Amino acid sequence: MTDVKQLQSPRDVEQLLRKAGVPGGFAKLVALHGFDAATERLKADPGHGDDEAKSAQLRALQEKLNILKEAFNA
Repeated sequence: MTDVKQLQSPRDVEQLLRKAGVPGGFAKLVALHGFDAATERLKADPGHGDDEAKSAQLRALQEKLNILKEAFNA
């Protein structure tokens, strides 16, 4: 596991999220804009499928991010 103190740039955060299974595009958005802003950008983008599929993807991503958050806070 990467120590949070070793994360020096948004690229480091993006790579960490990708290793945890977060899709690349969303990992980049989270790294650059934070989870809330990335979620809003994803919701606003009509190219990511229907609302039900988006909701399921967002829930899955949020679960993965919560696991990472717990690991960092441990």
